[in-house]
Amino acid sequence: LEGKYLGMTGTMVTLELKTGKTIDIEFKNFSKKDQKYIKTINEDDSATGEAPSDPGGGNDEAMEPEQAETFSVDWRDAEAILPARPEEWKGTVAPSSGFAIKPRTVVLPPKKNFSEGITGMAANSIAQKAVVCYRLGRAEEDSKLRLVMCDLQTGKTVGIAETQALMAPIAMHDDGQQVLMRHDGFGHGNNEVLELWTIQGKKIQKKLSWTPYIDSFGKKLNVNWAEFVDADHLLTCSAEGKVVFWEYAKAEPLWYFETETGATPCLSGDRKTIGFCDRENIGLMDIASRTVIGMVAVPDRQWGKQLAFSPSGKRMACITTQLGKPAYRVMVWDTTNGQRIHDFEVTGLLLVGKTSFLDDNFLLAADSFIIDLENQLKLWQYTGAEKLVQTGSLTLAAVGSYKGPGALLSLELPHKDARDLLNKAVNYPDLFVFREGVTVKLDVAGVPAADQAHVRWNLEMHKEIT
Repeated sequence: LEGKYLGMTGTMVTLELKTGKTIDIEFKNFSKKDQKYIKTINEDDSATGEAPSDPGGGNDEAMEPEQAETFSVDWRDAEAILPARPEEWKGTVAPSSGFAIKPRTVVLPPKKNFSEGITGMAANSIAQKAVVCYRLGRAEEDSKLRLVMCDLQTGKTVGIAETQALMAPIAMHDDGQQVLMRHDGFGHGNNEVLELWTIQGKKIQKKLSWTPYIDSFGKKLNVNWAEFVDADHLLTCSAEGKVVFWEYAKAEPLWYFETETGATPCLSGDRKTIGFCDRENIGLMDIASRTVIGMVAVPDRQWGKQLAFSPSGKRMACITTQLGKPAYRVMVWDTTNGQRIHDFEVTGLLLVGKTSFLDDNFLLAADSFIIDLENQLKLWQYTGAEKLVQTGSLTLAAVGSYKGPGALLSLELPHKDARDLLNKAVNYPDLFVFREGVTVKLDVAGVPAADQAHVRWNLEMHKEIT
């Protein structure tokens, strides 16, 4: 009997036959040679919620990971790019291919106690893998990590590796084994170190470590964002808005450009285009040519811009804070022509953190709130998941528990109940003041006297609202 090893639940080993069919076989029924092989690769699906078991009853320990080699960053040969506005908008953004098949739910191990939490997650749709990070302890000296590697195609865990470090995953390589880790301390300058780890079963190999951003005074700066571009290259952005293209195996910066403090860029589905913003503009940059292919002015001065492409690539959103206003501003551009198609304020919500598109009409803000762009509505708030990762049109949600196993879920948001609620709301007579068939009366008394005649004339000219 020949088959591909997929994982192990308790004492049952799952194999995939050449026909594509999967079967479960008792571990004791394998030859001693095969038993040794299974123990060696340490692929355990942890369906019972426990760490990878030793099916042979031995006491083998996970390999103690060596310390990563530390690299110093040499900026002398890095090319500085000055984003220049093109004469016309020439940009197009490729859609996200997402997962080839919808990921299966993965059973996650339970928390060791109430204090352990899920502090990070990264996924890669090409590798069909995800890594979920559990952490116990908040200080450098007592922080213990469990990194759970998940196969989203089979719905099984393929290893749980443990180490002592104050780190969290920020990106996963296409090979499904290399994980970019970021220092996970609290406060400014404590998310400053990146390390590249390879995770296989119980084993962690810490390959390299570097501090991407250090200012002229020697102060280490936070890394706010990172994405793998291809097999050899990585993009990062600092809290101060410096975007860098790296040959990551050498921690070598190849080129960079400056945006704005607090601005977070976005990467297209084919990883060939960067969406970025500076103090006055929002734009698209082609990575291969390092040239701006579209740029338009941003209305007014905005702060803390969080950017996102929609799965179709046809929209780019920006959520910003506004000086002197207790509201966030949501703006959306058509990436085919640079036209701003949505621009409105959101009050009563704290929209700090990551922005993601669910589809062309819905944003997931701060990993919690769904915003309906067409109707400018706060549609839904999601709670319960400790970490979310958006990949194309699917949302991966890691849910933990210390009373039993957790789960890594694949969700299509907004869910049906939220969409049904929206359909009811938009047809509710008191939701919108202006709607087809409704008569309204406008009082222009609040308009300055010098402008009232002009306003009245405009209202009369455009009184037929469609």
